[in-house]
Amino acid sequence: MSAGAGAGVGADYALVGFGRIAELLYAPHVRALPGARVSVAEPDAERRAAAARLLPGARIAERVADLPAPEGARRTAFNLVPGSAHGAVTRRLLAAGWDVFSEKPPAASAAEWAELSDLARSRGRVLAAAPVSPYHPEVAAARTALAEGAIGTLAEVHGRYLAPGPARRGHIDPHRAWFFGPDSCVLRDLGPYVLSVLVRLLGPPDALAWTRNGVHEPVPVRTGGTVVPAFGSAAVGVGRWGGAVGTVHLAYRRAVPGAAADITLVGTGGTLHCTADPQGEGGPAPEKAELALRLVERARTDARLRAEHTAAVGHWLDLLDTAPTRPPAAPPVRK
Repeated sequence: MSAGAGAGVGADYALVGFGRIAELLYAPHVRALPGARVSVAEPDAERRAAAARLLPGARIAERVADLPAPEGARRTAFNLVPGSAHGAVTRRLLAAGWDVFSEKPPAASAAEWAELSDLARSRGRVLAAAPVSPYHPEVAAARTALAEGAIGTLAEVHGRYLAPGPARRGHIDPHRAWFFGPDSCVLRDLGPYVLSVLVRLLGPPDALAWTRNGVHEPVPVRTGGTVVPAFGSAAVGVGRWGGAVGTVHLAYRRAVPGAAADITLVGTGGTLHCTADPQGEGGPAPEKAELALRLVERARTDARLRAEHTAAVGHWLDLLDTAPTRPPAAPPVRK
């Protein structure tokens, strides 16, 4: 079933955290669903005002505890708060009776993700997580081609996400400065897109080791001052899937316009390409919100899909945890 076809009538949707992804992707989608009951929880007054402008008629609250109780059988809360708070907010939403779709990464570790998934099951609720790229038609076509042996024996696996990053406009808004703090980095921001698709196509790698750069260029804050990133601007992973060697390249490149987010699989008989994150005009591709709702809808009734999704998210969270957590020292300045 298409989540956009009749999904709004009698359904409850909550946007928890009203930052850029809520404004550009999820708010326009739920606003277009006829008959939907929409609410927002956002602690920042300026962002609550933005939500009220974009979602006329929505219930706007400051805290999750102040959200109206969901009434319908279809009740989806989008967890869109800063990444370090995803786990705690998901717990509160599940306790309040919501099915939850969490932005990435949905937990601090694979172990926490397993705990959250167990909590959802015990409460009869659904828990799903971004990225939705693994369920994109391009990825489905690549899976079919692999199963049919279209490229022969797999020899090379390459994934990349190279993008301007959170400071794409040359600065960062104050409410988004957490992207450069100790609880986030290019690996945890961009890595899930590439890793989730690779896990969907090939399963988890037999080995994956990460190296980060040591570039911590200060980022201007829109209202004044700068923030110094806790981690470097790029990370490279080298791994192995059976006999195939693999690379994953992730980078924030503020001076380079546009983004490249894709997967390339090279075999003895050909090459396959697919997206790691579909891009729209000036923001995320609109179909990502549709894919998110469709994933939640399917997980409500398809136990096998739900189990596969839960396991896959755990796998790519594990791969993020193999990266060094201490930022490398900046190289000495040569005079």
